[in-house]
Amino acid sequence: MAETKSFVSSVNAAFAARTPPEKIGLALTAIIVLFLLADAVPKIFGAQFARTATEALGFPPYQTALIGWVLLACTVVFAIPRTAVLGAVGLTAYLGGAVTIDMHEEAWFPVVFAIGFGLLIWAALALRRRELLKVLIGADH
Repeated sequence: MAETKSFVSSVNAAFAARTPPEKIGLALTAIIVLFLLADAVPKIFGAQFARTATEALGFPPYQTALIGWVLLACTVVFAIPRTAVLGAVGLTAYLGGAVTIDMHEEAWFPVVFAIGFGLLIWAALALRRRELLKVLIGADH
């Protein structure tokens, strides 16, 4: 019980030491990760709606699980602070594939959604890791 209290207090102290943009970045990251997990898990377990949607895009239904595993791997890598940039690159590639498929199907809302979601991923990461802005756009602040 004492270990749990110690862990909770250390997490609270670490969160309190963060700046407001970092806190917003962490909150956005949590929402993004939950959304991506809600997309990956049904694919992995072969939910009928996921297989049907995958097949409607021209993929064989058996590839649904593979697509889910790729998304899960990229999501986990994105969620880990040390590998978050690599995860964001993987998720960007995944969403790029989604944009390509949706453009081929002329489904424009999913195209705009995927592009916006990719931008949200990078915004959350930039808020979490301010030094990333220096690398991406040469910002001083």
